[in-house]
Amino acid sequence: MKIGIIYGSSGGNTEDAAEKIIKALGLNDRHLHDISETDAETFDLYEFIIFASSSTGTGNMQPDWAEFRDELESVDFSDKTVAFVGMGDQMMFPDSFLGGISHLYNIVAGRAEKIIGGKWSTEGYEFNKSNFVNKGAFLGLALDADNQPELTDERIGTWVQQIKQELGTV
Repeated sequence: MKIGIIYGSSGGNTEDAAEKIIKALGLNDRHLHDISETDAETFDLYEFIIFASSSTGTGNMQPDWAEFRDELESVDFSDKTVAFVGMGDQMMFPDSFLGGISHLYNIVAGRAEKIIGGKWSTEGYEFNKSNFVNKGAFLGLALDADNQPELTDERIGTWVQQIKQELGTV
């Protein structure tokens, strides 16, 4: 299965997390794409796409993803498996934690063949509200490099194992 990660990162934390996920999947950097340097055809290269994004302000879409929004809405995901990784600051934005990735989820998830990597426990996080939560669980991997950097590597490792199991590659 061809796997790619496409990310938008304003401060570098999401890029760092995407690089760690690629390594944990045993892939090289050619499978990693910054959305600010990507075109719609890049999505055609992969069967499984991991979307990664930071949030801006009070839950706004990351600026590079926002610029790409019209193109993203024209991409056909009907034969794609997708997963989502959100980066946010739960202490500074407890009422809109992971808002940036929730926008991407809303654009892509309903048009994808399959969504994996969801049902990520909210245990161990401190926030009031997140649009990236459904039925008490995150819709993908939730990371906070500002307040819980010591948990990032462990969370990525656990999540990568989860998606490998869901893909049937473990």
